[in-house]
Amino acid sequence: MKRNLDMNHLLSSVDVPAEWVGLREVTEVHTPRMIRDGVPVTNGRFSTRGIMVEVLVN
Repeated sequence: MKRNLDMNHLLSSVDVPAEWVGLREVTEVHTPRMIRDGVPVTNGRFSTRGIMVEVLVN
């Protein structure tokens, strides 16, 4: 499911005395494959998605 995010609104809500604030969208996909006795048993696919916040404060 894709959501539209207002990045300017998110950045303006970070109220800290920071020199630099960054937002980054992060997606991770993991595909485990199981093989037992030389025969494929099961495959899976898992994904996570989120926003990473980076803040530089001196």
